[in-house]
Amino acid sequence: MTNRQHASSLRQLRVLFTAGTATGLTDRQLLERFTAKRAKSSEAATAAEMAFAALVDRHGAMVWGVCRRVLGDAHEAEDAFQATFLVLVRKAGSVRVDDSLGRWLYGVAHRVALRARSGAERRASYPGPTPAGSSDDPAGEVERGELRNALGEEVDRLPTKYRCPIELCDLQGMTYDQASRQLNWSVATVKGRLARGRLRLRERLARRGLAPVASGIAAALSGEARAAVPQELVHSTIRATTLCATGVYPAAVSNLTEGVLRMMVLEKLKLVAVGALVAVGLTAGALAQQASKGPLPRSQQPAAETQPSEKPSGNAAGDRRWVATLSNGATIEVIGVSTHPSGPETWWRPDGTPLPQPPCDPSRARIRGDGDIVYRVVVVRLTGLPAGAEHRWTINQASGDSKRLAKLDGKSMPGLYEAVALFPSGMKAGTVDFAVAAGPWETVQTWGTSSGGRASKSGPSYIFGEAIATKKGTTALPVTHNIRDVSVRLVAVDRDGKEHPAEIRSSTGVGDYHQLVGEFDLPPEQIKEFRIQTRPYERVELQGVSLNPVGSD
Repeated sequence: MTNRQHASSLRQLRVLFTAGTATGLTDRQLLERFTAKRAKSSEAATAAEMAFAALVDRHGAMVWGVCRRVLGDAHEAEDAFQATFLVLVRKAGSVRVDDSLGRWLYGVAHRVALRARSGAERRASYPGPTPAGSSDDPAGEVERGELRNALGEEVDRLPTKYRCPIELCDLQGMTYDQASRQLNWSVATVKGRLARGRLRLRERLARRGLAPVASGIAAALSGEARAAVPQELVHSTIRATTLCATGVYPAAVSNLTEGVLRMMVLEKLKLVAVGALVAVGLTAGALAQQASKGPLPRSQQPAAETQPSEKPSGNAAGDRRWVATLSNGATIEVIGVSTHPSGPETWWRPDGTPLPQPPCDPSRARIRGDGDIVYRVVVVRLTGLPAGAEHRWTINQASGDSKRLAKLDGKSMPGLYEAVALFPSGMKAGTVDFAVAAGPWETVQTWGTSSGGRASKSGPSYIFGEAIATKKGTTALPVTHNIRDVSVRLVAVDRDGKEHPAEIRSSTGVGDYHQLVGEFDLPPEQIKEFRIQTRPYERVELQGVSLNPVGSD
């Protein structure tokens, strides 16, 4: 490890021991710590990034649920998710919050998602080929889509005070206590507004003749809204706080962010104007000894339709020379490379020879970078991944990338992934690195049930937080570590010596350090000790992937 890496690791560890973890801080305290990022000290910058990571971790599931419910399409929801938190970055110095940002973030997420949906519908109205359906019952699929959209419209038309608890409790499955913490309301307020919101929603659905089928459609919406936030999305959102400074960020996210910020400014100006008019009216009324009352009109924009998720179908062809299989059975195949944005005739094989058919649809990801760089789309197929294995693939020479599942003809492709990556101009070839962890676990650290930590210059460092008893009878535990290049899991050992692996509820990283929050299926009093376990990655490299087609030189 170099001196610079030593200094970085020690600085992050000093922050963890002096400022502590973010587990017990309120949102207001985290926001104050984040806004201190303008300070010149590197410790302040690290603490600020950790605070922002904690806010994304704390509210990410709620924001993701809103974006998925409104948009339906996972790719569009990813852009809206990032834009919501980038709005927070831009407004961090002026937003007013007591103990929870949940209600404010909910409003921003809903506003961003509606704006993203309008943009998606506008793009869908442009002339172009329509993807063929894959359903065995096209008429039924259309009917289910119409019912789903109708229910979504009625939820969106509810006043915010009723829509919030329905979204959080009924669609995202939060308890009254969890929703009250997110919204900074009392539990009684959540229950009362939820009951009134349900009544209004039933009445509106009954007027549209949808009450008998609403429960089934609501279950489908609920399943989407409760889907876990992709961890890569969480990490890329946290990285965006620093990428904004260097000019590397998704253009679609930036456009959404700027559009919503303009809307917020206009709404503030409207409020000021309305306040001025009201003041003038009251003054004139007093002078004339007259009083006039009237409600201010409010416009309600109808909610737009969403596109249901498509089922995966088809396979892309690839050059079999660019295939590697690990001993655990996991296989990676580099399918093709293209300039970005891609088109029907922009693709080539990893050896640079033309690829007749595009392996996937043009990527929606838009990233921008400074300096002398080129953009490339790299598509791979992953198969044979062992159950429970952790995997990752990277392009070693890329200075930044945006990865996601690829689609063909508008449909998700099983195991097919794309990366839009930035490379230094003039680079001729890249190396795809594929790693899978699927072997037995080895215990590297054992800890009792009390909080504490262990710091080391030559080896891993750990901080074990306070074990928390949940209302479900389980135990939650935050652990921070700087273990690198291996797969990591948390385990609780009960009084009989049996191991209970944690279900990871969140995973955030700052620099060399990562914080995991695990939930164990037993209460704290039944736990004897905790363990950190690791297992190595098996790796393979596919070198010489051509970043330019043959003859381009």
